[in-house]
Amino acid sequence: MSVSRKITVKQVAESADVSFSTAAAALRGDAWVRETTRQRVLKWAQTLGYRRHPAASILGSRRHLDEHSAKPIAVGWLTGTKASGILRKLRHAEALAKSRGWIFHHHDLNSIDEASVLAEKWEALGIDGIILGRTHQLEGILPFPWERFTVISTELQRLKEGFDVVRPSQFKAVLGLLRTVRSRGYRRIGLWLRQHAPILPEDETRLAAAMLFQNEDLSARTRLPILRTSFVFDDYASKLRKWLERHQPDVLVGFHSHDLWMLQDFFGLKIPDDLPFAALHVGWEERSQVAGILDREFTMPEAVYPILERKLRSGFRGLSEHPQESVFDAAFSDGPSLPDRSR
Repeated sequence: MSVSRKITVKQVAESADVSFSTAAAALRGDAWVRETTRQRVLKWAQTLGYRRHPAASILGSRRHLDEHSAKPIAVGWLTGTKASGILRKLRHAEALAKSRGWIFHHHDLNSIDEASVLAEKWEALGIDGIILGRTHQLEGILPFPWERFTVISTELQRLKEGFDVVRPSQFKAVLGLLRTVRSRGYRRIGLWLRQHAPILPEDETRLAAAMLFQNEDLSARTRLPILRTSFVFDDYASKLRKWLERHQPDVLVGFHSHDLWMLQDFFGLKIPDDLPFAALHVGWEERSQVAGILDREFTMPEAVYPILERKLRSGFRGLSEHPQESVFDAAFSDGPSLPDRSR
């Protein structure tokens, strides 16, 4: 085919069956593009006779970098949890954003109908990137113009919708916590897993890690059945009480540090003297009192922000043709709720 300077990136994208932004990134050589996709785009570019003007390439790169060096990055953190305390939890995310010189906005959606209105507002405010946090309680796909923003999600199930996902390693967190508990001299380790309804992939991941720990690190004699209760109130207090009375663990690993206060309020159990306690998720304000893995709202920004900035610098906007998943290790927080009995 004869070379034609009239061939555009849009034509290459259509022929390669990828989005415009993916084709543009592949032609620029951006590292986030999967190699098979890059090769397909380059093959079609060669077949069609696409040629990028050297000056346009330089100007495009400089224009993109200049856009972000001329003004601070503005980031919007979007949630839809209807959970109390979400604003308090995201103060750390806001503080970290401001320490980077960024502008931070947060919105907790109460309904799907709010999404399109919010998009117009955030675009008017000059939001560059959006972090989609916990929104699983909102049913359906959000009617949000993602193509206008650079986006990242913190929920694994969003990967199939085209979101790049950054999340803590649930498997390593559970396994690491249980092995820490075991190393401190506890043998009969009771594990209480609260799960979502409907069950999410991370619920099954936690269960798999717990089962691996029991099979590899505990003897058959000290293995206790794992208790699973729903986040939806289903008399879990009664179930937990009966489970504790029957199995008599010498330590309890709960889902969240709030479970510690639940034990005291519902059961009157004195912690840690009568029943040492550790949690899969520990709130920032409780990190000195309860042992466990720091809740992801407090550890997520450190992992999300660098990845979001790299995407912003590359000029990529919208959802990905081949979304990527990035996993990080959540930090462990020590506390007096788990005294060391190994000495």
